[in-house]
Amino acid sequence: MAEMPLASRTLLVVDDDLQQTELLRQLIARHGYRVLAVRSAQEALDLIRCSTESIDLVITDITMPDMTGIELARRLLVERPELPVILLSGIGIEGESTDFEGQDIGLATEAESLPPNVMDRLQKPYRSRQLISRIERILEERKHADD
Repeated sequence: MAEMPLASRTLLVVDDDLQQTELLRQLIARHGYRVLAVRSAQEALDLIRCSTESIDLVITDITMPDMTGIELARRLLVERPELPVILLSGIGIEGESTDFEGQDIGLATEAESLPPNVMDRLQKPYRSRQLISRIERILEERKHADD
């Protein structure tokens, strides 16, 4: 059976900021990925629960009104533990670590550490290439884990 090329994977973008969502959607789609976009964590959960297609990666903003991206990741860990998550955070969130390479994001409202399905996190503004390379790396790691 032929393996699925990375670029034919489907990514779900979750951000309550319509402009940010559209920018992300366009950026990711330009690299050949299929992109679904929703405006809330609850919409993301609903879509994942009822979607007939496979979603390979979730990219979510951390700060959203009804449910944070971290809480979304926790819920996904229970329902779809194999589904990787990338967290995006805005600038100047109180209590947030500025070192995203190896440290947990210490949000004042999120005392617990990040769930294990959070594979990466990026602070806005980030470079397009930075996001795409992280997407590629996570999908590549997932592909090898599935083999």
